[in-house]
Amino acid sequence: MEQRRAESPIPADGAAASKLEELELPTLDLEEESGLTEALAAACRDLGVFRLANHGIPADLSDRLFSLTRHLLEEPDAEKKAKLPGYFSGTPALSLRVKELNWVEGFHVAPAAADADPDPTAADDDIGGEFGSFREVTAEYVSRMARIARKLFDAMDLGLDASQRASYLAEHDGTFRAYRYPACPAGGHIGMEAHTDSSVLSILNQQDLQESSLQVLLRPQGTWRSVQPVEGTLVVNIGDMMQAITGDAYRSVEHRVVPLPDTDRMSLCYFAFPQDDAVISGCGEDDGEKGSCYRPFSYREFREQVQADIKATGAKVGLARFRRGASAPELASAIGTEAGL
Repeated sequence: MEQRRAESPIPADGAAASKLEELELPTLDLEEESGLTEALAAACRDLGVFRLANHGIPADLSDRLFSLTRHLLEEPDAEKKAKLPGYFSGTPALSLRVKELNWVEGFHVAPAAADADPDPTAADDDIGGEFGSFREVTAEYVSRMARIARKLFDAMDLGLDASQRASYLAEHDGTFRAYRYPACPAGGHIGMEAHTDSSVLSILNQQDLQESSLQVLLRPQGTWRSVQPVEGTLVVNIGDMMQAITGDAYRSVEHRVVPLPDTDRMSLCYFAFPQDDAVISGCGEDDGEKGSCYRPFSYREFREQVQADIKATGAKVGLARFRRGASAPELASAIGTEAGL
Protein backbone atom coordinates (compact mmCIF):
# COMPACT_ATOMS: atom_id res chain seq x y z
CA MET A 1 0.00 0.00 0.00
CA GLU A 2 1.33 3.42 -0.87
CA GLN A 3 2.13 5.31 2.31
CA ARG A 4 0.18 8.43 1.41
CA ARG A 5 -0.76 10.88 4.12
CA ALA A 6 -4.40 10.44 5.03
CA GLU A 7 -6.48 13.49 5.82
CA SER A 8 -8.88 11.63 8.12
CA PRO A 9 -7.74 11.70 11.76
CA ILE A 10 -8.76 9.15 14.34
CA PRO A 11 -11.93 10.48 15.99
CA ALA A 12 -11.28 12.14 19.33
CA ASP A 13 -13.79 9.84 21.04
CA GLY A 14 -12.43 6.66 19.50
CA ALA A 15 -8.66 6.76 19.79
CA ALA A 16 -7.16 3.29 19.92
CA ALA A 17 -9.45 0.32 20.34
CA SER A 18 -7.58 -0.56 23.55
CA LYS A 19 -9.05 2.55 25.18
CA LEU A 20 -12.62 1.52 24.50
CA GLU A 21 -14.80 -0.78 26.55
CA GLU A 22 -15.34 -4.13 24.86
CA LEU A 23 -18.81 -4.88 23.52
CA GLU A 24 -20.15 -8.23 24.67
CA LEU A 25 -21.90 -9.77 21.69
CA PRO A 26 -24.46 -12.58 21.83
CA THR A 27 -23.15 -15.81 20.30
CA LEU A 28 -25.52 -17.82 18.12
CA ASP A 29 -24.87 -21.47 17.28
CA LEU A 30 -25.77 -22.17 13.67
CA GLU A 31 -26.05 -25.90 14.39
CA GLU A 32 -28.66 -25.33 17.11
CA GLU A 33 -31.72 -24.85 14.94
CA SER A 34 -34.05 -25.04 17.92
CA GLY A 35 -34.48 -21.50 19.18
CA LEU A 36 -32.42 -19.96 16.36
CA THR A 37 -35.29 -17.78 15.13
CA GLU A 38 -35.88 -16.32 18.59
CA ALA A 39 -32.16 -15.79 19.21
CA LEU A 40 -31.77 -14.05 15.85
CA ALA A 41 -34.70 -11.76 16.54
CA ALA A 42 -33.28 -10.72 19.91
CA ALA A 43 -29.77 -10.15 18.56
CA CYS A 44 -30.95 -8.18 15.53
CA ARG A 45 -33.40 -6.10 17.54
CA ASP A 46 -31.13 -5.32 20.49
CA LEU A 47 -27.71 -4.72 18.88
CA GLY A 48 -27.88 -5.55 15.20
CA VAL A 49 -24.60 -7.45 15.47
CA PHE A 50 -23.74 -10.89 16.85
CA ARG A 51 -21.18 -13.69 16.78
CA LEU A 52 -21.79 -16.93 14.93
CA ALA A 53 -20.34 -20.23 16.13
CA ASN A 54 -20.39 -23.65 14.45
CA HIS A 55 -20.84 -21.88 11.13
CA GLY A 56 -19.32 -24.60 8.97
CA ILE A 57 -16.30 -22.69 7.62
CA PRO A 58 -13.30 -25.03 8.10
CA ALA A 59 -10.40 -23.40 9.93
CA ASP A 60 -7.95 -24.56 7.28
CA LEU A 61 -10.03 -22.85 4.56
CA SER A 62 -9.99 -19.54 6.44
CA ASP A 63 -6.28 -19.88 7.20
CA ARG A 64 -5.45 -20.58 3.58
CA LEU A 65 -7.51 -17.67 2.30
CA PHE A 66 -5.92 -15.29 4.81
CA SER A 67 -2.47 -16.54 3.78
CA LEU A 68 -3.13 -16.17 0.05
CA THR A 69 -4.68 -12.74 0.54
CA ARG A 70 -1.68 -11.58 2.55
CA HIS A 71 0.66 -12.88 -0.15
CA LEU A 72 -1.21 -11.05 -2.90
CA LEU A 73 -1.32 -7.78 -0.96
CA GLU A 74 2.42 -7.95 -0.30
CA GLU A 75 3.05 -7.50 -4.02
CA PRO A 76 4.39 -4.08 -5.13
CA ASP A 77 1.67 -1.47 -5.58
CA ALA A 78 2.00 -1.38 -9.36
CA GLU A 79 1.67 -5.17 -9.56
CA LYS A 80 -1.42 -5.24 -7.35
CA LYS A 81 -3.15 -2.53 -9.33
CA ALA A 82 -2.41 -4.27 -12.61
CA LYS A 83 -3.27 -7.83 -11.63
CA LEU A 84 -5.93 -7.71 -8.93
CA PRO A 85 -9.41 -6.90 -10.26
CA GLY A 86 -11.29 -4.74 -7.80
CA TYR A 87 -8.13 -3.55 -6.01
CA PHE A 88 -8.47 -0.38 -3.95
CA SER A 89 -6.13 1.61 -1.74
CA GLY A 90 -6.93 4.44 0.62
CA THR A 91 -10.56 4.86 -0.40
CA PRO A 92 -12.96 1.97 -1.13
CA ALA A 93 -15.72 2.35 -3.71
CA LEU A 94 -18.24 3.97 -1.36
CA SER A 95 -16.12 6.21 0.85
CA LEU A 96 -18.19 8.63 2.91
CA ARG A 97 -15.76 11.47 2.41
CA VAL A 98 -14.30 11.68 -1.06
CA LYS A 99 -11.40 13.94 -0.08
CA GLU A 100 -10.22 11.85 2.86
CA LEU A 101 -8.25 8.64 2.64
CA ASN A 102 -8.88 5.59 4.76
CA TRP A 103 -5.80 3.69 6.00
CA VAL A 104 -6.75 0.51 4.17
CA GLU A 105 -6.16 -1.49 1.03
CA GLY A 106 -7.84 -4.55 -0.39
CA PHE A 107 -9.90 -5.91 -3.23
CA HIS A 108 -13.37 -7.22 -3.91
CA VAL A 109 -14.49 -10.27 -5.86
CA ALA A 110 -18.01 -10.74 -7.21
CA PRO A 111 -19.30 -14.34 -7.08
CA ALA A 112 -19.38 -14.53 -10.87
CA ALA A 113 -15.64 -13.89 -10.90
CA ALA A 114 -14.98 -16.25 -8.01
CA ASP A 115 -16.94 -19.06 -9.68
CA ALA A 116 -15.37 -18.62 -13.10
CA ASP A 117 -13.15 -21.37 -14.43
CA PRO A 118 -9.48 -20.33 -14.34
CA ASP A 119 -8.25 -19.01 -17.68
CA PRO A 120 -5.40 -21.28 -18.79
CA THR A 121 -3.81 -18.31 -20.56
CA ALA A 122 -3.88 -16.14 -17.43
CA ALA A 123 -0.49 -15.08 -16.10
CA ASP A 124 -0.78 -16.89 -12.78
CA ASP A 125 2.99 -17.08 -12.50
CA ASP A 126 3.11 -13.30 -12.33
CA ILE A 127 1.59 -13.47 -8.84
CA GLY A 128 3.76 -16.18 -7.37
CA GLY A 129 1.94 -18.91 -9.27
CA GLU A 130 -0.88 -18.79 -6.73
CA PHE A 131 -3.63 -16.79 -8.41
CA GLY A 132 -5.34 -19.89 -9.77
CA SER A 133 -5.27 -21.41 -6.27
CA PHE A 134 -6.61 -18.16 -4.85
CA ARG A 135 -9.60 -18.20 -7.18
CA GLU A 136 -10.36 -21.80 -6.26
CA VAL A 137 -10.16 -21.12 -2.53
CA THR A 138 -12.18 -17.91 -2.85
CA ALA A 139 -14.91 -19.69 -4.80
CA GLU A 140 -15.29 -22.30 -2.05
CA TYR A 141 -15.25 -19.66 0.69
CA VAL A 142 -17.85 -17.46 -1.05
CA SER A 143 -20.09 -20.46 -1.69
CA ARG A 144 -20.03 -21.40 1.99
CA MET A 145 -20.67 -17.81 3.06
CA ALA A 146 -23.65 -17.56 0.72
CA ARG A 147 -25.15 -20.66 2.32
CA ILE A 148 -24.63 -19.20 5.81
CA ALA A 149 -26.36 -15.96 4.81
CA ARG A 150 -29.21 -17.93 3.26
CA LYS A 151 -29.68 -20.05 6.37
CA LEU A 152 -29.69 -17.01 8.66
CA PHE A 153 -32.13 -15.10 6.48
CA ASP A 154 -34.49 -18.06 6.14
CA ALA A 155 -34.39 -18.58 9.91
CA MET A 156 -35.66 -15.05 10.51
CA ASP A 157 -39.41 -14.79 10.94
CA LEU A 158 -39.89 -11.72 8.73
CA GLY A 159 -43.31 -12.50 7.31
CA LEU A 160 -42.03 -12.59 3.73
CA ASP A 161 -43.49 -14.66 0.93
CA ALA A 162 -41.37 -17.12 -1.06
CA SER A 163 -40.69 -14.64 -3.85
CA GLN A 164 -39.50 -11.98 -1.42
CA ARG A 165 -37.27 -14.41 0.46
CA ALA A 166 -35.64 -15.45 -2.81
CA SER A 167 -35.08 -11.94 -4.19
CA TYR A 168 -34.29 -10.04 -0.99
CA LEU A 169 -31.21 -12.15 -0.36
CA ALA A 170 -29.74 -13.63 -3.52
CA GLU A 171 -26.92 -16.15 -3.12
CA HIS A 172 -25.40 -15.18 -6.47
CA ASP A 173 -25.48 -11.43 -5.80
CA GLY A 174 -23.18 -11.30 -2.80
CA THR A 175 -19.70 -9.77 -2.80
CA PHE A 176 -16.50 -10.92 -1.13
CA ARG A 177 -14.05 -8.26 -0.01
CA ALA A 178 -10.63 -8.58 1.61
CA TYR A 179 -9.17 -5.76 3.69
CA ARG A 180 -5.68 -5.04 4.98
CA TYR A 181 -5.21 -2.26 7.55
CA PRO A 182 -1.46 -1.54 7.80
CA ALA A 183 0.04 -0.91 11.22
CA CYS A 184 0.07 2.78 12.07
CA PRO A 185 2.63 3.45 14.86
CA ALA A 186 2.30 7.23 14.71
CA GLY A 187 -1.49 7.23 14.83
CA GLY A 188 -3.45 9.97 13.14
CA HIS A 189 -5.23 7.73 10.66
CA ILE A 190 -8.60 6.00 10.50
CA GLY A 191 -8.70 2.56 8.90
CA MET A 192 -12.32 2.79 7.79
CA GLU A 193 -14.58 5.73 8.50
CA ALA A 194 -17.82 5.32 10.41
CA HIS A 195 -20.45 3.91 8.07
CA THR A 196 -23.31 1.48 7.66
CA ASP A 197 -23.26 -1.34 5.12
CA SER A 198 -25.70 -1.29 2.21
CA SER A 199 -26.14 -5.06 2.48
CA VAL A 200 -28.85 -7.26 3.93
CA LEU A 201 -26.28 -9.06 6.06
CA SER A 202 -22.51 -8.65 6.36
CA ILE A 203 -20.44 -11.60 7.60
CA LEU A 204 -16.97 -10.73 8.91
CA ASN A 205 -14.07 -13.11 9.45
CA GLN A 206 -11.51 -11.31 11.60
CA GLN A 207 -7.87 -12.23 11.81
CA ASP A 208 -7.21 -13.72 15.26
CA LEU A 209 -5.34 -10.99 17.14
CA GLN A 210 -5.06 -10.07 20.79
CA GLU A 211 -6.28 -6.55 20.12
CA SER A 212 -9.32 -5.39 18.20
CA SER A 213 -9.60 -2.47 15.82
CA LEU A 214 -13.28 -2.92 14.92
CA GLN A 215 -15.62 -0.55 16.72
CA VAL A 216 -19.43 -0.44 16.84
CA LEU A 217 -21.65 2.52 17.72
CA LEU A 218 -24.24 1.80 20.38
CA ARG A 219 -27.63 3.44 19.96
CA PRO A 220 -29.19 5.47 21.42
CA GLN A 221 -26.26 6.05 23.78
CA GLY A 222 -24.01 7.31 21.00
CA THR A 223 -20.96 5.56 22.46
CA TRP A 224 -18.38 3.42 20.67
CA ARG A 225 -17.35 -0.07 21.81
CA SER A 226 -14.66 -2.40 20.51
CA VAL A 227 -15.42 -5.86 19.10
CA GLN A 228 -12.75 -8.36 20.07
CA PRO A 229 -11.89 -11.23 17.67
CA VAL A 230 -12.90 -14.63 19.07
CA GLU A 231 -11.28 -17.65 17.48
CA GLY A 232 -13.61 -19.87 15.49
CA THR A 233 -16.46 -17.37 15.28
CA LEU A 234 -17.73 -14.95 12.66
CA VAL A 235 -19.25 -11.52 13.28
CA VAL A 236 -22.56 -10.79 11.53
CA ASN A 237 -24.09 -7.33 11.30
CA ILE A 238 -27.31 -5.90 9.90
CA GLY A 239 -27.11 -3.69 6.81
CA ASP A 240 -29.30 -1.00 5.28
CA MET A 241 -31.37 -3.41 3.20
CA MET A 242 -32.35 -5.41 6.27
CA GLN A 243 -33.40 -2.19 7.98
CA ALA A 244 -35.61 -1.34 5.00
CA ILE A 245 -37.04 -4.87 4.78
CA THR A 246 -38.02 -4.82 8.46
CA GLY A 247 -39.25 -1.23 8.51
CA ASP A 248 -36.63 -0.16 11.09
CA ALA A 249 -37.33 -3.09 13.42
CA TYR A 250 -33.72 -4.16 12.80
CA ARG A 251 -31.35 -1.22 12.43
CA SER A 252 -28.26 -1.06 10.26
CA VAL A 253 -25.15 -1.00 12.43
CA GLU A 254 -22.75 1.93 12.27
CA HIS A 255 -19.14 0.79 12.62
CA ARG A 256 -15.56 1.84 11.91
CA VAL A 257 -12.00 0.50 12.03
CA VAL A 258 -9.02 2.06 13.79
CA PRO A 259 -5.61 0.67 12.71
CA LEU A 260 -3.41 -1.01 15.30
CA PRO A 261 -0.07 0.64 16.18
CA ASP A 262 2.20 -2.39 15.78
CA THR A 263 0.32 -5.02 13.75
CA ASP A 264 -1.33 -5.22 10.36
CA ARG A 265 -4.97 -6.26 10.59
CA MET A 266 -6.66 -8.34 7.93
CA SER A 267 -10.31 -9.23 7.55
CA LEU A 268 -12.48 -11.09 5.08
CA CYS A 269 -16.06 -9.94 4.60
CA TYR A 270 -18.99 -11.34 2.68
CA PHE A 271 -21.83 -8.94 1.87
CA ALA A 272 -25.23 -10.47 1.06
CA PHE A 273 -27.35 -8.28 -1.22
CA PRO A 274 -30.79 -8.42 -2.83
CA GLN A 275 -31.17 -8.96 -6.54
CA ASP A 276 -30.70 -5.69 -8.41
CA ASP A 277 -34.32 -5.57 -9.53
CA ALA A 278 -35.78 -6.77 -6.21
CA VAL A 279 -38.34 -4.21 -5.01
CA ILE A 280 -37.97 -3.68 -1.27
CA SER A 281 -41.50 -3.08 -0.05
CA GLY A 282 -40.85 -3.92 3.58
CA CYS A 283 -42.62 -6.05 6.14
CA GLY A 284 -42.45 -3.80 9.18
CA GLU A 285 -44.98 -1.64 10.93
CA ASP A 286 -44.74 2.12 11.20
CA ASP A 287 -46.64 3.95 13.93
CA GLY A 288 -48.94 0.97 14.32
CA GLU A 289 -50.01 0.95 10.68
CA LYS A 290 -49.23 -2.04 8.50
CA GLY A 291 -46.60 -1.28 5.90
CA SER A 292 -43.05 -0.07 5.69
CA CYS A 293 -41.87 3.39 6.63
CA TYR A 294 -39.97 3.38 3.32
CA ARG A 295 -41.44 3.77 -0.13
CA PRO A 296 -40.91 0.75 -2.40
CA PHE A 297 -37.55 0.85 -4.18
CA SER A 298 -35.25 -1.56 -5.97
CA TYR A 299 -31.76 -2.33 -4.76
CA ARG A 300 -30.41 -0.97 -8.05
CA GLU A 301 -32.20 2.33 -7.36
CA PHE A 302 -30.72 2.45 -3.85
CA ARG A 303 -27.19 1.72 -5.05
CA GLU A 304 -27.35 4.31 -7.82
CA GLN A 305 -28.73 6.92 -5.40
CA VAL A 306 -25.89 6.24 -2.95
CA GLN A 307 -23.32 6.64 -5.71
CA ALA A 308 -24.96 9.85 -6.93
CA ASP A 309 -25.04 11.32 -3.42
CA ILE A 310 -21.38 10.50 -2.83
CA LYS A 311 -20.42 12.11 -6.11
CA ALA A 312 -22.53 15.21 -5.44
CA THR A 313 -22.04 15.72 -1.70
CA GLY A 314 -19.24 13.42 -0.55
CA ALA A 315 -21.71 11.65 1.72
CA LYS A 316 -23.79 8.48 1.70
CA VAL A 317 -27.30 9.62 2.54
CA GLY A 318 -28.69 6.09 2.29
CA LEU A 319 -32.14 5.15 3.53
CA ALA A 320 -33.15 8.70 4.40
CA ARG A 321 -33.68 9.26 0.67
CA PHE A 322 -36.39 6.58 0.63
CA ARG A 323 -38.20 7.26 3.90
CA ARG A 324 -41.85 8.13 3.43
CA GLY A 325 -42.55 11.79 4.10
CA ALA A 326 -38.90 12.73 4.65
CA SER A 327 -38.66 16.52 4.76
CA ALA A 328 -35.91 18.66 3.28
CA PRO A 329 -34.52 19.49 6.77
CA GLU A 330 -34.42 15.78 7.63
CA LEU A 331 -32.50 15.00 4.45
CA ALA A 332 -30.14 17.90 5.11
CA SER A 333 -29.57 16.55 8.62
CA ALA A 334 -28.87 13.06 7.23
CA ILE A 335 -26.33 14.47 4.79
CA GLY A 336 -24.67 16.48 7.55
CA THR A 337 -24.50 13.50 9.89
CA GLU A 338 -22.99 11.18 7.28
CA ALA A 339 -20.51 13.82 6.14
CA GLY A 340 -19.43 14.57 9.68
CA LEU A 341 -20.64 18.16 9.49
